[in-house]
Amino acid sequence: MRVTFVLPPFDMSASYGSSNKMKRGFLPSLGIGHIAAMCEKNGHEVNLVDAQVTGMDPYDTVTRILELDPDVVGISMMSVYAHAGYAVAHELKKRAPKVFVIMGGPHATASYRNILEDCDAVDAVIPGEGEIPVGDIVQALAHKEDWRQVRGIVFRAPDGEIVVNPHAETAKNLDDLPDPTRHIFFPYEYRPLPNQVRQEPATTAISSRGCSWGKCTFCFQGGEYSPRYRRHTPRRMVEQIIPLVREHGYREILFWDDTFAVNPRWVESFCDELEREKLNITWSCYGHMRSVKPDMLKRMGKAGCFNIYYGFESGVQEILDMVKKGTSQQQMREAVKWARDAGIEIRGSFILGFPTESPEQTLQTIKFACELNAEWMMFFPFHVLPGTPIEALAHQDGRIIATQKTVYFPEYVSSKYKDADQLHKMVKQAYFRYYMRPRYWGLVAKNLIQRPYMFKYYYDAAMYWLELTRGGLKMQDVQPEDEVEPAKQAAVS
Repeated sequence: MRVTFVLPPFDMSASYGSSNKMKRGFLPSLGIGHIAAMCEKNGHEVNLVDAQVTGMDPYDTVTRILELDPDVVGISMMSVYAHAGYAVAHELKKRAPKVFVIMGGPHATASYRNILEDCDAVDAVIPGEGEIPVGDIVQALAHKEDWRQVRGIVFRAPDGEIVVNPHAETAKNLDDLPDPTRHIFFPYEYRPLPNQVRQEPATTAISSRGCSWGKCTFCFQGGEYSPRYRRHTPRRMVEQIIPLVREHGYREILFWDDTFAVNPRWVESFCDELEREKLNITWSCYGHMRSVKPDMLKRMGKAGCFNIYYGFESGVQEILDMVKKGTSQQQMREAVKWARDAGIEIRGSFILGFPTESPEQTLQTIKFACELNAEWMMFFPFHVLPGTPIEALAHQDGRIIATQKTVYFPEYVSSKYKDADQLHKMVKQAYFRYYMRPRYWGLVAKNLIQRPYMFKYYYDAAMYWLELTRGGLKMQDVQPEDEVEPAKQAAVS
């Protein structure tokens, strides 16, 4: 069978408040790569339509899908572009009603029932890990068997009832799974943001499944279908990287594990294997402040890790406890210091406007972020992910305004805030106060003195963000696209 995977349209530039189209910031979605590998292992043909990196709208996305003549289409969904995914599914079913449509991804994991209620063009939803359920569905369709018996799927029965099948088995040993299929990404030009890399070309890799913490109430990883944490062996992970470097010429790896920097023994063994192969790459990863240790970070830095990302979330302990982040302000300070002592720069992010959060608490968070003084910091308004544990509190405390198709503008307003505009101004204030500080520019100057080669790195980032932010958006400019343009509908009527 022919299986086509789809990344629906998403205007990433709008998520940074710009009307200028982003030409960078796109990287291979290895979740799709792993599922595609399972389908290929079973003898099926796989393709990818990445509407995000190509800038296609829902209509053109479907046109490209139909050119590939698929039997099955799998649409990967995040909540921020769910409306675009629905638009693709509706247009696809209208023009090719026999194509079997599957939806998966983080939005499906957190909100599988909502998908079937909101989009009648979907045949099956797969929450959680997708390799085995997608593989089983495709096999069942290929052999004309009853796909409704597949474990790990959710679907709509003929009478309209939503049926949730028992959970699918997951691979206990990740080393037993095939490597992610890479050739489906090669037609597309993937380039990370300038502040994400030291060397190009760069690509992504994933060494683990699930989150080692997995308790944050605002994250889909804290839900019913969040996968338990498992990991490739260090040697198996390095074996995946070797052909990327020696055959395809990649010079840098971005590890997209939810939490890579955990388990000092695993990290040390991985670094040993990496150095033994003399791959001479740089790499970056994500870490949780409660898991990193000074010796671990020093070993990572010596083995080529130059950047670690921390999700700080809040500078108010009361808020951190409410969302079950599992960290304290002191742990955050130590995690930043230890990384810096190891020669690793820090990227981080905060979420502003959690349920029950007041403007005064938001200002405390901004002040704390400035105290940490990381090389790169991002600030996002809180968004309610359907199906997450915090959703009930969000509805109880504040109000959800019109859903946006960007993470830059607020869609939720805490009861302590007057309106969304007040929160939006707080986000802009956070960026201004953070990046306009003399202490921040002192850090930049210090980095440039110690590492002169970073000048181009900082220059590229500054020029890119200057170009991007010249095109300003307003909240009313970014309402969701949940239908195909009337002119394009008429073209096929």
